[in-house]
Amino acid sequence: MKHIHSLFLLLSFCITPQISQANTIGYVEDFALAPDREAVLKDLIPGTREYYYYHALHAQNEGRHGEVEKLIGLWVKRYGETSRVREIRNRAALLEYEKNPKKSLEYLKKKLGLRFNHSRVIEGRKPAHPTKLDPKHVSYDSYYQDAIRAYKNLQGFEQRGLRNLDANKLNGIQLRDFLARVIYPDIPGLPDLIHKDLK
Repeated sequence: MKHIHSLFLLLSFCITPQISQANTIGYVEDFALAPDREAVLKDLIPGTREYYYYHALHAQNEGRHGEVEKLIGLWVKRYGETSRVREIRNRAALLEYEKNPKKSLEYLKKKLGLRFNHSRVIEGRKPAHPTKLDPKHVSYDSYYQDAIRAYKNLQGFEQRGLRNLDANKLNGIQLRDFLARVIYPDIPGLPDLIHKDLK
């Protein structure tokens, strides 16, 4: 009976720390529930990611937007454009809209890639720009010439596009790239092409 009692005590000591650890969320809980957040912010180590994030968040909550800009500048200089930096920037754009709507809207247009450059359709008026594609510019030959002009090798061709090429008409650099990228050996005259490349 004594052994069972001691075993029970030992198990209770082992399990209790795990239960207490499971119930704590961490600093975010301390920050959110603190009656005096300034005091809680003193726990953070200056220069860390958490320091910049929570100080910027607190400054935004207090309406000190100029201080947020300074913090973001130092934060980005040290750690780059992280997801938390973007979160603070997004919050700033929304929180500052009432005072500076133009700045907020410009930020949102840039962030979301919004373009308001659609032309109005007026019935009966001929459009000033083309309404259909010229077949010459979207043909295989046109794309082939563009790919050949743009690169010295065959980088302008996708893997499946290599099968449409006449390997005998390729120059030395193109042939080397062609042979390096070929996956299947059913290329007509492949041994001759390899021999030509080796020469």
